Amino acid sequence: MDTMKLLDMQNVTFRRQDTAILDNLTWEIEPGEHWALLGANGSGKTTLLKLLTAYEWASSGTIDVLGKRYGECHVGNHRKHMGWVSGTLQRQLPAKDEAKKIVASGLEASFGWYGEWNDDVESQARAALERVRIGHLADRTYAKIAPFIPQMNTDVVHMEFANRGMWQTELWQEYGGDKILCAG
Repeated sequence: MDTMKLLDMQNVTFRRQDTAILDNLTWEIEPGEHWALLGANGSGKTTLLKLLTAYEWASSGTIDVLGKRYGECHVGNHRKHMGWVSGTLQRQLPAKDEAKKIVASGLEASFGWYGEWNDDVESQARAALERVRIGHLADRTYAKIAPFIPQMNTDVVHMEFANRGMWQTELWQEYGGDKILCAG
């Protein structure tokens, strides 16, 4: 019986204008494997992570993540099974959103909260912030706390078969898990 690959990229090329940022890349990740992407600035690490989280689209080739082929699945729903913590993403967070809404946005795999806010969502967000000992920041806007957040030099991508929600904070407690990609 074959196991489903976490990642299956076949002959992937990504171009910006006439420049190939990634050219004919093939990469497979099996369950239980650990990977670290290392390379100089500008070598394509972040672009590769954007491709596997569907924030960029390949110019050619195929990308299957968690058994779903990009271009044939609803990536908005599919992203709920992945998490990406990155200094690159910090610039995309809505400055007016409160910390609890930024954390809750992980439930919808979005940059900022756009769903219906209710007591259950608020409770989950506050509990997640408490787990990492920053519950006191729940009602502060991102604009007010962003200057105090250390800039990350490492991206962490977490992929899993079952949606656990609130990955942004749980990830820190489970960093040793078997589904982590790091790019430095």
